[in-house]
Amino acid sequence: MIVAKLSRAGCEDRSFSLDPGEYRLGSDFNCEIALIHSEIAPEHLMLKVGEGSASVLLKPGSAATFFNHAAQRNIPLNQEEWTPWRPGDRLVIADICLELDGLKAEEPDGGQSAGKPAKRPLSRKIALAAAPLFLLAGLGNSLFTREIEGSTMARADQEQAGRTDPAPVAERACPDDDALARILQFPGARIERLGCSGGNCSATIRASDAAVRERVQAKLTDTRTPLAVDIFVDSEIAEAAKLIIASLGVEARVLGNKDGVITLSAICDRELRKRLAGILKADVPGIAEVRFQPASPADLDTMAKRVVALWPGAYPYVVTDDGTVVRPGEQLGQNSRLVEVTGQHLLVEIDGQRQKVVVK
Repeated sequence: MIVAKLSRAGCEDRSFSLDPGEYRLGSDFNCEIALIHSEIAPEHLMLKVGEGSASVLLKPGSAATFFNHAAQRNIPLNQEEWTPWRPGDRLVIADICLELDGLKAEEPDGGQSAGKPAKRPLSRKIALAAAPLFLLAGLGNSLFTREIEGSTMARADQEQAGRTDPAPVAERACPDDDALARILQFPGARIERLGCSGGNCSATIRASDAAVRERVQAKLTDTRTPLAVDIFVDSEIAEAAKLIIASLGVEARVLGNKDGVITLSAICDRELRKRLAGILKADVPGIAEVRFQPASPADLDTMAKRVVALWPGAYPYVVTDDGTVVRPGEQLGQNSRLVEVTGQHLLVEIDGQRQKVVVK
């Protein structure tokens, strides 16, 4: 089994298994491995995985650094043929490092790297937000994390941390809630959930920035507290939301995020608001609620610009920029209804409230 590990400074490493097949890696959600990152192309590279073998193919115009362990140097990736991935090799894209475990020492694809590509495994998707490294089971699915027990990477990480033989968690005494709260109490951090059951303790913490998260993680390491903790950082949630909104092509701005409640600029389309909120809550772990600012004069001005002609006579109507004729009582957008047409303005009803739209 091939195990992939993604690393990024200031974020917890994420490991996941890869079945034999061909994977697209990029910032587009249609990729099997989606990395939400501003410096990663929609389809950045291809990763081909076999039984104990792997190879990589860089897409034209994309950049990556490939460290060859045997030569102990970086080598260029060929954009026309597959580059074998051998034990110890590392791939760096922007500030993200990708390593593979479970590779055999022989040639990854038996010297047939330029042959017919393997069938792409469409049954499983992996999506990661690079700031922070959120691991998702595909677009629209819930958060999951997976420990790779007994892998070479896991053992190497323990050796580097000086924990070659860690004590089983079950053998350590679990502190009471008050003691855990004192350990996790930091300026800029808020404990959202804390509890212990059957000797297993878990917590959810909201942090204002990455520095607060690092202090909490360092304290847990120093005290060797047996605690499974999810730490959500407000600034990183907002950044991940911005990248997703940009990738969807939605004209909305992230105005702020506090304790998982993210506020976006006004969107008049009710169905679009609902759909966007659902995507963000599903794809960015830590978002508890998505709110939108009420329609402002600027938003009403945008609506006015869609009107290219109007007739305020006995049978009034307006014509929108897509050629649609809208009469009073009909929908002017998904969540707005045209009420009245005059020579100077329109009267529209948005979310049950009547507002005046000045038309030039």
